[in-house]
Amino acid sequence: MHHLALVAFDVPSMERFYREYFGFRPGHGPGFLLDERGFLLSVEPAPAPPEIPSWLHHGFHLASRDALVALHERMRAQGVPIVDPPKDQGRTSVFFCRDPGGYLVEVRAPLAP
Repeated sequence: MHHLALVAFDVPSMERFYREYFGFRPGHGPGFLLDERGFLLSVEPAPAPPEIPSWLHHGFHLASRDALVALHERMRAQGVPIVDPPKDQGRTSVFFCRDPGGYLVEVRAPLAP
């Protein structure tokens, strides 16, 4: 996958969220964010908050369970809505949160390197 487009009522809040927690950097204009591999996250303005199906989500893989727990704690302390706290599932650990636009975000990491 090369890019993902999301719609949001508050584009600047979405940009801050993905920059702060997932390391995206500004792309070639408002709402365009890039990660270190060149993946493009496009956040398009919407005239009102979009209705998002509860099951719709996108996710990020972190390098370790320690990184996942640290991110979860930072998000929780900073008021990010946590839907499911970290739990181990098979060979991975996972938690779910919501971004400022209401999208469900999955964060997953291996239990062992």
